[in-house]
Amino acid sequence: MGNQQSGSCCDGLIDSEVLTSREEPLTPEEETKFMSNMVNGCDTEIVFADGTSMPCSLMYDLAEDCLHMVVEDKRRIVALNDIYEILEADSVSGLSNMEKAMIINPCIVAFRLKSTRKAILLRFRDAKESQGFYHFLKDVIQDNEDKEGSDSAANMTEDDTQVPSQTVII
Repeated sequence: MGNQQSGSCCDGLIDSEVLTSREEPLTPEEETKFMSNMVNGCDTEIVFADGTSMPCSLMYDLAEDCLHMVVEDKRRIVALNDIYEILEADSVSGLSNMEKAMIINPCIVAFRLKSTRKAILLRFRDAKESQGFYHFLKDVIQDNEDKEGSDSAANMTEDDTQVPSQTVII
């Protein structure tokens, strides 16, 4: 199972209409089907900076609140609280030209980890799976931001919450 050149059912479908359709919410049936696939294991491909890819099994672990990614019998665990950004055409700093070109593919979802600042690109078999994962990540990132906001608010002291006076008395 070596590297294979990137080729997908969706390579010819790269247009702005397809990409904006990613933002559209899934129907309840589509969302249920997607989450069932994620919990039971979803076959994708991990895409590398040079455009090659390898089969990747992706599974959402409800108990541990993480993703299990298995590539060639090597398992990587990605904590959901480590995911902080979905990479799109306007957020490509630090990516190679090849990666920049790939993230506009509607079957590829790219996201960045907070701990390493590294990007992970996953290619799904169809645009609906990609759309489901995109919405899943958006929810994860929103939850992470909400938790981070509530944690920092809880850690503030009374002095931190007081707004300093804008009036200077001489």
